[in-house]
Amino acid sequence: MVKRECGDTTARSPLAAGSRLVIESASGPIAIFGVGDTAHAIEDGCLRCGSTLATGALHGAVVTCRVCGWAYDLRSGCLVGLPALRVASYRIGAYASPPIGTG
Repeated sequence: MVKRECGDTTARSPLAAGSRLVIESASGPIAIFGVGDTAHAIEDGCLRCGSTLATGALHGAVVTCRVCGWAYDLRSGCLVGLPALRVASYRIGAYASPPIGTG
């Protein structure tokens, strides 16, 4: 994955809409959300309280921290209403497997 500062980080998703997945990376946990037919990945930690964002309420491409109520735009990682504050967002790449018998 490639870290993005702000901007669209969408990719076609194998995750069902509304589903979430947390993965561990060298820089800490990353939450991946299925929204429609796209996936969004952001740093899994609220800037205000440190709580996981993966368990927050999901409304479209916005996740709301279940502890303090801060809302983050999943497309950019930016705090809704105050885009100067943001969690890291990550581009999700799609990788195709080689056809069977060509390995």
